[in-house]
Amino acid sequence: MLNKNYPLSDSEMIYDYTKHRYILTNDYVLNVLGIDLQAKMGGARAINAASAINVLLDVRVSMRIYSLIYSHNDKQLVEYVLAKSPSAREMLKNAMGTQLLHLVTYGENEKQWLSKEAYDVLLTPIEETKKSVMYRWYRNILQYIPDYAEGGY
Repeated sequence: MLNKNYPLSDSEMIYDYTKHRYILTNDYVLNVLGIDLQAKMGGARAINAASAINVLLDVRVSMRIYSLIYSHNDKQLVEYVLAKSPSAREMLKNAMGTQLLHLVTYGENEKQWLSKEAYDVLLTPIEETKKSVMYRWYRNILQYIPDYAEGGY
């Protein structure tokens, strides 16, 4: 069941209401994935490092994952389900964490801008829809999709 108390921001991921997507937090990356992004950025000045970390987590990880999902689905439908679904949130966190680990370990490859491991996580069916975000959803999954203000996402 979709959760009316979602989207949920916490120490692991924040939900950006302007972008309508989740973004990993640096705390999650450091404390759960064990990656010190500031050290990986060469210990640059705090402001520059924070900005570079935000770009990495927002653009190179979150936006890439969401862009791939959007390419397979009705954007408004999938935005709503991803924002309101606890199991989708968990799947997104795992996919983004896996993608970040790949980027930090192997760097970027223009031919493969999303790791196979992150793609495999995206194939996991979401509990609330019983479907993967990589397969085309149809509006009959939900009878009504509220707009952003009404739905709170």
